[in-house]
Amino acid sequence: MISYKLVKGSIQLLDDDLDLQALFDANRPAQGVFYPDGPHRVNLEMLVDYLHKQS
Repeated sequence: MISYKLVKGSIQLLDDDLDLQALFDANRPAQGVFYPDGPHRVNLEMLVDYLHKQS
């Protein structure tokens, strides 16, 4: 994974090894629930918000 921060509308690379498991774990569906597009409900907006909170 790539770690970056948003600074005045630009993206700055911080690290190329970021653990996003906590984000995926928090958005794992309930047991027995199936989504046709994949097992996790994480989208780009959620990823950017997560990275913003980590910085």
